[in-house]
Amino acid sequence: MGTVTLNHHCTDPTGPQGTGGDAFNFNDTGYWSTGNGWAAAGMLRVLGTIKNSPYSKHFGNEQGDLEDWIGDIHNGMKGNLPSSGISYNYANDSSTGSDAASTALFAATVYRAVTLYEPVPGPFRRHQFSETLATKNRGVT
Repeated sequence: MGTVTLNHHCTDPTGPQGTGGDAFNFNDTGYWSTGNGWAAAGMLRVLGTIKNSPYSKHFGNEQGDLEDWIGDIHNGMKGNLPSSGISYNYANDSSTGSDAASTALFAATVYRAVTLYEPVPGPFRRHQFSETLATKNRGVT
């Protein structure tokens, strides 16, 4: 699969991988698809708020950063999207099973980006995640 440009689920540098017991001593370095979807959705919401505010012109660099980070997450998901078009629970780990919730969340963020920004900014144009989903899910109702 593709290069991973996703965020880890939750990390505690002092805690070993998979140790139970203490909830604050847990290290899950997997690329949890739903978590990445919520990160993209949240950043997209902030981006839309800034873009539509009277202060938009003062936050050009921040808007560019948000576009890049959202695009990185979308690119990471696209690079790990199986032929079924349904994301895995952990993006790069097929043993975690298919996850329709994260797939729907990513599709929603891509379509939201496309409807909010015309012309479509570079990161959203580059990954073409929505075209991938549309192609892989033809005939699915």
